[in-house]
Amino acid sequence: MLILRKGNRNDLEFLIRIDLKNDGYTSGSDDIEPTEQQQEEHRQKIQKYVTDPNKGAFIAEDSVLSMPIGMIHGKRYIMN
Repeated sequence: MLILRKGNRNDLEFLIRIDLKNDGYTSGSDDIEPTEQQQEEHRQKIQKYVTDPNKGAFIAEDSVLSMPIGMIHGKRYIMN
């Protein structure tokens, strides 16, 4: 069974890894290795999705295995 839950700081490494895959950094044997500075900038960017009240992350988790299997992150839009 799948559950969708709000992401938290414990999910940061998973969010970073999946986001890097989406950006094409970890797609195959010819992986492009980001520099340490790029890695730190990326970490700070993704961390905002679990710390900034105007952003958010949701984790799709396999409830049987208690394992994250997907994610969605984005900015909160408030419509007036």
